[in-house]
Amino acid sequence: MIHILVVSGSNRNGRQSIKAVDQIAEIINAQDGARAEILDLANFRLPPFDDGDQRSEEVKADIEIIRNQFQKCDGLVIVSPEYNGGMAGSLKNTLDYFRPEYSWKPFGAVSVSSGTLGGQNAMHQLVQFASYVNACLMPNRLLVSKVNEIGLQTEFAEVFDKNAQKFCTDMIRFTKAIVAAKV
Repeated sequence: MIHILVVSGSNRNGRQSIKAVDQIAEIINAQDGARAEILDLANFRLPPFDDGDQRSEEVKADIEIIRNQFQKCDGLVIVSPEYNGGMAGSLKNTLDYFRPEYSWKPFGAVSVSSGTLGGQNAMHQLVQFASYVNACLMPNRLLVSKVNEIGLQTEFAEVFDKNAQKFCTDMIRFTKAIVAAKV
């Protein structure tokens, strides 16, 4: 059974990207031989990254929870909304706490926008980050436009459904191939 962790990279009130996170997890869980779990970063409040050891016990506990989730999964799907021309700052800050956990980890990138361009700038940063930390970046990426229309009967929702199905199927296949190659 392939275990994929879907990371919700937004912690804002009223966030729309959680719709994409939920849908991706649902699609993965509907596949044979795959299980998705959601890691919602809104449940954590890590301070700005610092290599120092002067972290509170609460922060240390949160870091350990996230680290364990990253280590036990076979693959990661990171979902970032586009904020101010890039990935969510809170997501980038959280990802910075971990480095060895990404090495040779299958990594699927999803960017989300309420506009029509699907968060292209956030996607560029996700791709750069995955390369920098030696993750195995899946070639297929998912740009989600008009995220507020997910679940509605609209043209954008139909396009998302089709693209998300392909992305999730590819992520499962990609993760299985990388896991098999590491043995």
